[in-house]
Amino acid sequence: MSALATAPAVDRDQLVRHLDALRAGLPDPDGLLTPVWSKPGGSRYVRHAGAAEKYAADALAARTNFYVGVGLVTTATADRIGHKGRTKAADIAGLPGLWLDPG
Repeated sequence: MSALATAPAVDRDQLVRHLDALRAGLPDPDGLLTPVWSKPGGSRYVRHAGAAEKYAADALAARTNFYVGVGLVTTATADRIGHKGRTKAADIAGLPGLWLDPG
């Protein structure tokens, strides 16, 4: 039996929480998109977790891999790259992050 056949089910709520956390507090939430993609399905760029959830569910139902990028892109960049292109470092408009200062 392959590893894919024995892989645990994906928790959709966990996916939505993850995407919401990545996008929380963005200065321009409508202008910055999160890249998501499946292999071999191609790329999509989403503004909210609900849009990614459907794409992830379809990819996982087809037993393909699903990925979430952390580098945000602008709408213009997403339009230029399209569904079959790949985001390069120069395309990234921002990286959400978390800083903790223990002092």
